[in-house]
Amino acid sequence: MDAVHWDETTAVFCVGEQQAADASQADPSAYEALRRPDARKSFLGLQVELGGVPAERVRSLVGEAWRQQAPKRLVAEHDRHSSA
Repeated sequence: MDAVHWDETTAVFCVGEQQAADASQADPSAYEALRRPDARKSFLGLQVELGGVPAERVRSLVGEAWRQQAPKRLVAEHDRHSSA
C-alpha cells in the first residue's frame, strides 16, 4: 500500500503509533502506518487492507481503536460489564 485511500477494501484504525509501526513492518502488504500529509507529519492511524487480514483481527482492531478514542469512564464501564 503506497497511498492513502478509503473505500470498501480498506479501513483506518486509530491505534497506538508503535502498534501501527509493528503491524506494518510485520506485513506491509496488509498494513500501513499513516501520517498526515501536511507539514507536521503527525501520526494518523493504521490503514488495513481488509481482504488481507482475518475477520477476527479486524474485530480486534475495532476494539483497540475504540479503547484508544473512547472516554476512560466508558472503557471502565464496558470492562465492568464484560467481566460480570
